[in-house]
Amino acid sequence: MKILYISPKLPFPLDEGGKIAIFGEIKYLALKGHKIDLVTYSKITVSDDSIKKVNEFCDIHFIDHSTENSFVGMLKNLFSDIPYNLSKYHSPKLLNFLKDYLNNNDVDIIQISNLHMGFVVDELRRYTSAKIILRQQNVEGQIMKRFFEMKKNPIVKNYAKLQYKRFLNYEADLCAKFDHVVFITQNDMDYLTEQNGTIKGSVIPAGIEKDYLNFTKENIEEFSMFHTGSLKWLPNLDSAKYFIESILPLIVSQEPNVKFYLYGGILPKSFEIPELVKSNVIQKGFVDDLWGDLRNKSLAVVPLRVGSGMRLKVIELMASGNLIVTTSIGAEGIGAVNKEHLFVEDSPENFAEKCLELIRNRDEHLEIISNAKKFVLENYTWESIIEKFELIYKQN
Repeated sequence: MKILYISPKLPFPLDEGGKIAIFGEIKYLALKGHKIDLVTYSKITVSDDSIKKVNEFCDIHFIDHSTENSFVGMLKNLFSDIPYNLSKYHSPKLLNFLKDYLNNNDVDIIQISNLHMGFVVDELRRYTSAKIILRQQNVEGQIMKRFFEMKKNPIVKNYAKLQYKRFLNYEADLCAKFDHVVFITQNDMDYLTEQNGTIKGSVIPAGIEKDYLNFTKENIEEFSMFHTGSLKWLPNLDSAKYFIESILPLIVSQEPNVKFYLYGGILPKSFEIPELVKSNVIQKGFVDDLWGDLRNKSLAVVPLRVGSGMRLKVIELMASGNLIVTTSIGAEGIGAVNKEHLFVEDSPENFAEKCLELIRNRDEHLEIISNAKKFVLENYTWESIIEKFELIYKQN
C-alpha cells in the first residue's frame, strides 16, 4: 500500500515516547513492504544523521513551521474555540502542500499521528477518497484536566481550565471526522466515545523492539534509583520534581546514601532542589548510551501525576529487566498487574516505603522482572502490532 503519514515532528532521535511510537509504526510498516511518504514539521534544526535514519524507511517532506509556545499566541488564543496546544500546530503551508501532493499522487491510506495534526482532515477530503486514519497517542483533554487540577498558581490554573473546557467538545468531534481512530488504550477509547458515539475506533498499543528483552542488569549499584524521560514534556518534568520534592526526602531520611539519577534533560534553574537531598540527586541529562548507563542501576521510578494514553517508557523498562515503582497514572493503559509485573503506589509515603523495600531487598523480587519480560513479549512487540494496523487498513 502507498501510505501518506502526517506527523508533528521528525521521529528521531528516539528521545521521547511519541517519537518512538511514530518511528516504530513507520519502520515496521516499511518492513512489511508498504511505501511511505512522511510529512512533518521542521520546527528546529534536525541532524543529517536523524534524517538519514528515518529516510531508511520513508521519503520525508518537511514543512517549515514552528510549534513553540509563545506568549502572544496564548493571548490571541483567548478569542479562539480551539485549544492553544492544538492551534499552534495549524499551518497554511501544510494545507497547501497537501493539496499539491494529493493532486499529483495517489495514496491508499492517510495516517495522521496525534490530534495536533488532525485539523487537516477536512482539507484532505477535498482531494482524496483514501481512507483517513487518526492515531491517538493520548487524550489531550484528559492531560489538560489533570494538569489544571494540580496547579496552585491561579493564573496558570484558570488558563489551563479554560483550555480543558475547549477540549471537551473539540477533541471528540474532531475524532469523529476520521474513517477510523486508532487509540493507544481502551481507557482512551472509552473516554472519547462516551463524548461522541459516532467515533469509529479500535485499540492498538505502541510497541517496543525485541532487543530490549535481551538487556541484562549487572554490577548493581547499591541504593541507586533513576528517572528517565524528556524533561521538555511537562508530565515528565512534573514527575521528576514531585519525586525530588515529596518522595526522595522521605527515602534519604532513612537511607542517606541513596543516589537518584535523572536522565532526559536538566532541571530548570528556577527549581530548587531541597537541601536535604541535593547531594543525592545526580543530573545525567542526555547520555550517548542510555541503556548501557542504566545497566547497573537498581530501581526505576515513574511517579507520574499527569498523562493519558500509555507510558511507552514503562514497557521499555519492564522489557529491559528493571524493577519499577510507578503511580496509577504511570501504569494506566498498560495492563500490567501491581505486584506481579511492577509496583504501584500513589501517596508519597507509600511510594517512598516501596522504594526503600526494593533497594534494600532487590534480589527478593527478581521474579517480578521475569514476569514483566514475559508480559511484554506476549503483548508489545512491533511485529504483532503492525499486523493489527494492516487489518484496519483493509477493512471497508
